[in-house]
Amino acid sequence: MALKGNLETFRLEEILQLIASQRKTGVLRLSKGDLRFAVLFEEGRITSTHEPLSRDPSGLELALERMGKLSGVQLGRVGEIRRTEGADPLDVLMSTGAMPPEELAHFLEEHIQDVLLRALAWRSGNYEFINRTATPSANGFRLAFRTEGILMEAMRRQDEMARFRRALSNKAAMVSRQDLSLAREPDSRKRRILEAVATPRTLGDLEDNLPLWLFELYEGLYELWELGVVEVQGASERKGSSEMQKRLASSPVEQVAFGAGAAVAMAGLCLVVRLLSAGFFAPVPGPAPSVWDEAATEQYLDDIRLQAEVQRMEHGTYPLSMPHVKGWSHAPSGAPDAADPKVLAGILADDSH
Repeated sequence: MALKGNLETFRLEEILQLIASQRKTGVLRLSKGDLRFAVLFEEGRITSTHEPLSRDPSGLELALERMGKLSGVQLGRVGEIRRTEGADPLDVLMSTGAMPPEELAHFLEEHIQDVLLRALAWRSGNYEFINRTATPSANGFRLAFRTEGILMEAMRRQDEMARFRRALSNKAAMVSRQDLSLAREPDSRKRRILEAVATPRTLGDLEDNLPLWLFELYEGLYELWELGVVEVQGASERKGSSEMQKRLASSPVEQVAFGAGAAVAMAGLCLVVRLLSAGFFAPVPGPAPSVWDEAATEQYLDDIRLQAEVQRMEHGTYPLSMPHVKGWSHAPSGAPDAADPKVLAGILADDSH
């Protein structure tokens, strides 16, 4: 089957359906400007997302590194074996024990979805399908995903992405925290987003560097933005956010006890404490400014209280001292010394916060 042309005249979803219906085996190459994707098929089913016999790292390998599944050293080892032996990247990953089969299968499925989500948004670009004979797996482990099912899910995500993009369309827009008390009980992807924007970052920067799939990032960010937890510069007006915030405000305020019998009303703070207890949320360390203002000191004290509460929840007692506060290379100038047990007790007992 000769299949080559422009995505303006033959849409990607139509190409995928054709390959699946004719049970073709080969590689589908997609390109638009500097962007390149490859999708492998075996008898009409999707098996991987790498370019066969290429000496360059595959998109799958790079995604494994970006998501923290492979270190740079492991990636180099996989690439060396792949180049010298002409091996399939999946076979190399399996033979080196880099990932268990079940974890690798889940990761590959998400990577396929990520590739298709990006490519389905193209309204121009080129495609080419090259027939190839399927090569047997070196270890008997061969993944094959039903193309129709993958495509249905990819198109569902594309519809959702269109909704997210209507509000969050400018990649140069700055994303920053706004009101953490509205975060309620964020899942792991939202915790990563909140951790990343402790210092404001552009939407494009998050898209390029945050270890989340594109859909995960925009879905989580959109929900946080809609709740008012984060602010996105230049985003369209929130719909229904005022009603949502009223509902949140009417919920019971949880009380968090700090030491020495002092009870501090912490409206919404326990929500952030739950986030901290999973170990994901903390201010991102960075260069310390030469002059610390009052706001920095207040933030420092709030972080001490939150991290102390996390320890109480995990171990049943507050720390006696805190010589190191997560997320801070050193205390702001003039801030109290939390390494002193008496000072720490005073910070935790301070009912002004």
